[in-house]
Amino acid sequence: LCEWGPLGGGTARRATKIGTDGVQGTITTTSNFPVESIEMEYPLLVEGYGIIENSGGAGKHRGGMGLRRVIRPVGHECLFNGALERATNRPWGIFGGGPGAAGRFLLQSATASDQLATKPSGIAVSPDQRLVIESPGAGGYGKPAERSVDAIEGDTVGGKFSEAFIREHYGRGHKP
Repeated sequence: LCEWGPLGGGTARRATKIGTDGVQGTITTTSNFPVESIEMEYPLLVEGYGIIENSGGAGKHRGGMGLRRVIRPVGHECLFNGALERATNRPWGIFGGGPGAAGRFLLQSATASDQLATKPSGIAVSPDQRLVIESPGAGGYGKPAERSVDAIEGDTVGGKFSEAFIREHYGRGHKP
């Protein structure tokens, strides 16, 4: 049995600032464990770790981005228990802001990818499977039309949002 604490995600936007990306914002006595700590402490391999593109809600001040971890047990079968909020109902935006992306758990093999329940218990994960943990993004604050061109440019150039997301939610691409 391998256990570690919560995985951070996007935190809420504010009236004057964007939300923060990939942080543990609700339980201040925990941290966002580094990959090296997980792999040194547990017989697990972290095959992927990063911010989820397009996961923060659109708005004058966008919501923070969720995180994705892809984990595989090394040399053993492990049992996965999880608890995920904001998987069924996406994190809402306020004052015209868009919702953030929902979180989810996936169990992947060479031939299939199955979405797990939001609170799975006793899920066997073998060394030839990968567990994908995606934390939710946060909703946006204010109308997306009020977001500055420079802020949109920063989100696009930084790889946090795709050109398609920008066009859909802000009605324009980034500056040439």
